[in-house]
Amino acid sequence: MKKIIASIVALSLWMSFVNAQDNNQPQKPNRPQFQQQGQLAQRPMIKQKMMQAARQINFTKEQREQLKSINENYHTQLAQLEKNDKITLGEYKSKLAALKKEHKEKTQAILTAEQKNKIAAHKKNAEINAKVNATARLERMKLTLGLNEDQVAKLKTQQKDLQEKMKAIRENETLLPEQKKEQLKALAAQQKESFKSVLTADQQSKLDSMRKNFQPRFKGRNFSK
Repeated sequence: MKKIIASIVALSLWMSFVNAQDNNQPQKPNRPQFQQQGQLAQRPMIKQKMMQAARQINFTKEQREQLKSINENYHTQLAQLEKNDKITLGEYKSKLAALKKEHKEKTQAILTAEQKNKIAAHKKNAEINAKVNATARLERMKLTLGLNEDQVAKLKTQQKDLQEKMKAIRENETLLPEQKKEQLKALAAQQKESFKSVLTADQQSKLDSMRKNFQPRFKGRNFSK
């Protein structure tokens, strides 16, 4: 019921980590089904980053108790909303957005200015790291596939456009979690086709071969722990 972006997670995930809550929520028939985004957060590397980020926030005992109460109340109201069959989908989305807004405001209210600054810094650093990593991947691809400058320029434009569209989807509060997931999936498929249009047949063949050789390294590994 909850989605990393790859990177330090947003405030709500920090709150969930602090309280060690079970974030499973009941699924609502005849409405878009929600997928647990906590699966990514369970991967060792990302989980470790979450723990490091939470430690750096330095929550007090009183804050932890307040956060626990806020989260418990939020999840209770969320479960009640999921069980309500007497409202339309539009009303459901409106109530869900209001509930999320209230939860965010309550959690923000108990944070100190220093803690808010640390969280903002973490998010900013995550964005910077994502851009740096994307640039590094493109550079490796340039060397490995023998991309020319025109191809690199086109891929950079695609990369920037993709990041902007992904950000817009994630920040769209009118979308349900499953709708965001579907749009991000469609965007990824679109980006894949756009990427192919830039490569030559030989470059695409080489890239496919590299992917096939890379995947077996991870086959059989359990990332759910």
